[in-house]
Amino acid sequence: FRSFIIVRKMVGLAIFLDILCLHLSFGQFMPFLPFKHLHTNTAIDGPQPWFDGEVASKDHCFDKCLKNFTHCEYVQHKQMTTTTWLCRLFNVISGLSNYLVSQTGEMLAQAVHENIGCEDWRSRGHTQSGIYWIFYNRNKFKVFCNFAGPDSWTLIDKRQDGSVSFNRLWQEYKDGFGDLSGEFYLGNEKIHLLTKDREMMVYLQLWAFDGTKYAVGFKGFFIEDEANKYRLCSGTYDFGDPNFGSEWTDMNGSKFSTRDDDNDRATTMHCGDKWKTGWWFTNCGGCYLHNVYSGVPDVPKRHGITCGRLRGDFESFKKLVISIRPVG
Repeated sequence: FRSFIIVRKMVGLAIFLDILCLHLSFGQFMPFLPFKHLHTNTAIDGPQPWFDGEVASKDHCFDKCLKNFTHCEYVQHKQMTTTTWLCRLFNVISGLSNYLVSQTGEMLAQAVHENIGCEDWRSRGHTQSGIYWIFYNRNKFKVFCNFAGPDSWTLIDKRQDGSVSFNRLWQEYKDGFGDLSGEFYLGNEKIHLLTKDREMMVYLQLWAFDGTKYAVGFKGFFIEDEANKYRLCSGTYDFGDPNFGSEWTDMNGSKFSTRDDDNDRATTMHCGDKWKTGWWFTNCGGCYLHNVYSGVPDVPKRHGITCGRLRGDFESFKKLVISIRPVG
């Protein structure tokens, strides 16, 4: 009997440590995730759960959602026996009411997430720059968070070696492309969602092949939605190189254009087709940071990552990083 007690205590300790490890997968900074009762005696007939299995209790089902907050939005549970429960966990479900059907014995609840961005991860003790899940206004996706300086920046655009082609069509620029750990564009829809209803700062950095760095920051940056062709609001100058700033300001009010969706201001040519890329074009000149990567500083006129007021139209830049963060 004494041996049984010892074994039982050891098993209990193992379970406790297992749960503790799961909780510590996000450190001690797990985001707040309250649950809101939605409906009784319902089932979901439509979207597939990302987890569908049996658990030991209703609380166990909710606990699985807590530990996987970046994937969990809805919890559905049903008691099968006195000791087992059916547990289904869903990601975001569009038009939830369209999927509710009667089925006795089940309950559906929504996990109510708080917003969590790069600045929130840092405030919770995460200081290593890298790829993080963020959640904002019921939208969640991965971003690269830069914690190198005193502020927390979310990278939206990065070019450094030409490993990712920026010769993309409208849908690709909408959704985003590339590798968050290397070259990428976060995507117009995500940038719109992150900037549409709060004051944001944008920070643009360019490195020449000789190592010279140019940087500029603007407050009040945002881009409009797809219906308005992701029109750019450059914001107002805050700090940095004034010539770089004037190039950015010139694009204020421009709609986004790609090879297959021409919205630029040019009257005689299609800039997206001319430069084989997507950007907020004005009249196919100026500072266009998505042109085909050159790999060398000396280029034909406006080929490569060029910015006329900084290095002229015949010199390309080596590296580009554009980041955003909330103001304040």
